[in-house]
Amino acid sequence: MNDAAFVAIAAKITEEPRLHGATKAVRQAAYRARRTGLKVLEKAARAREFDDSVLEAAFARYGIRLVRSASAYSVVVDGGGLDVRRSIVKALRWYCRSRYVSAHNAARPCLKKEREERRAQLAAMGIDMTRFLAVCSVIDEVR
Repeated sequence: MNDAAFVAIAAKITEEPRLHGATKAVRQAAYRARRTGLKVLEKAARAREFDDSVLEAAFARYGIRLVRSASAYSVVVDGGGLDVRRSIVKALRWYCRSRYVSAHNAARPCLKKEREERRAQLAAMGIDMTRFLAVCSVIDEVR
């Protein structure tokens, strides 16, 4: 885990939004986005293996650049406080979800891969797929 990246993201989330003259609903939404952002950031930081490229891709997906300097990271984004926080929350959720989905898919083979394996097994047994499909269609017509 790279603490510098998460420290930069936390600094951007906790940065005071420019909401002078905003309605109460907008101020409350900014507070909720800050609280949610910190919760999702904590969840992302607890992930066992940290991958710079996946995190940068997640942020780039939502128009945010995660720039690495010689000693630290910085978050570069255009827009106001509430929109920035919402975008960061979306990017962090995508980062966490991409890890979950890739782990889930690795444990479960896809349908295409299963079909290829079955066809290889049938070919090893000497069964021709074109003849097999022709026989199946004849059986279906008889029913």
